[in-house]
Amino acid sequence: TVRLHDFCHMAVLVVSGFETCGGCIQYRTDMAQFMDQYFDRGLMVIDFLAQNSAGATPNEEDLTRWADGHNYAVLADPNWGTTSTGYDKDNSYPSISLLGPGAEVIMLDARDADTLIEDHLPEGFSLPDYVQGDMDDGASR
Repeated sequence: TVRLHDFCHMAVLVVSGFETCGGCIQYRTDMAQFMDQYFDRGLMVIDFLAQNSAGATPNEEDLTRWADGHNYAVLADPNWGTTSTGYDKDNSYPSISLLGPGAEVIMLDARDADTLIEDHLPEGFSLPDYVQGDMDDGASR
């Protein structure tokens, strides 16, 4: 279980899409780069996959394939239940929203997250020791 509340001290990039969406396929590399560049400064990326290539709710195998070695959370969004009810305003995908620390909505369903992340990272953020230790040992995020 992933709860957005667990990341309220961080900036959170919430992304949603589906497996056969060309734009959704392309953004995955960008999201991985944002995670690499900003994670240790307070950014978490959460990717909601709403449909697999057959148009069904993604199963664990679909999520693993979609993650394909990327270092951010990939979660199923059955029936678009999470992202369509609050993060998608124009019914086009991918849907990308940025929440600032305290879950302040910075950007809702826009494509220019890269221009806003830097300015909305938490002040004075540092990774907890247990996370830093895992990263030093080569563990994925």
